[in-house]
Amino acid sequence: MSAAEKCRLYARLFAELDPAGQCDCLLELGLAAPQPPARLLTEENRIAGCRTDVWAAAACRNGRVEAWLHSDSALVRGAMQIFREIYAGCTPGEIRAVPPAWLDAVSDQVLYPEIKQNGLWKCYLRMAFLEHTENTKERIKPL
Repeated sequence: MSAAEKCRLYARLFAELDPAGQCDCLLELGLAAPQPPARLLTEENRIAGCRTDVWAAAACRNGRVEAWLHSDSALVRGAMQIFREIYAGCTPGEIRAVPPAWLDAVSDQVLYPEIKQNGLWKCYLRMAFLEHTENTKERIKPL
């Protein structure tokens, strides 16, 4: 399934769920997210301007993006798990071609607009444009 198809699937899923269902879905995904390596919780990888603590690192290997995303919020980690699923194995160009429009279907009661527009959008940009990654390739090697 392509990234665009996965994005549309998540948009439909969240459009069909009420805010409580959306919250449950994101919490379940977020609580199952892997624990991050401590060396990636750096100021360089921290996303500024978000209501929660958010970290993102991305690197390109063999033309494909590998991303590491983490937040202190289980809801935000759930959204990050969806990012991982949608963009797994994509090139930066493929990621740029499929912005995370599914976030529009998530109620602002579940994920505040500032979190969507700042933390999560900036995570997407790090994957799509590989921002702040000059030395990231070595730091995220054990992904």
